Amino acid sequence: MADHGGEEFVTWKEEEENKTMSKYVRQRGSKTLENGDIMMNYHCCRSGTYKPKGKGVKSLKSQGSAKIGISCPAIIKVRQSTENVVVQYFPNHKNHENQLVIRV
Repeated sequence: MADHGGEEFVTWKEEEENKTMSKYVRQRGSKTLENGDIMMNYHCCRSGTYKPKGKGVKSLKSQGSAKIGISCPAIIKVRQSTENVVVQYFPNHKNHENQLVIRV
């Protein structure tokens, strides 16, 4: 997929998330390459382990964490230049069912 501004990517990503009942999130900031291009990776939100933030006073919500404790290979890799946005999409989820996780 190539797009010339980024809005088309955001729309496509939201449609793909709704269609596949999944969510992709950035776990880290973007990386600027030497030529000025920006790289961003969006990982399956179920990938990884739950890491509590803060002082640990607040307990985990009753339905638990959406994290599966291991890596899910589904990823969207984005390379944005001044001219366009190029997307590599690896849609195959593993180690969990695709289901919409409702945040409370």
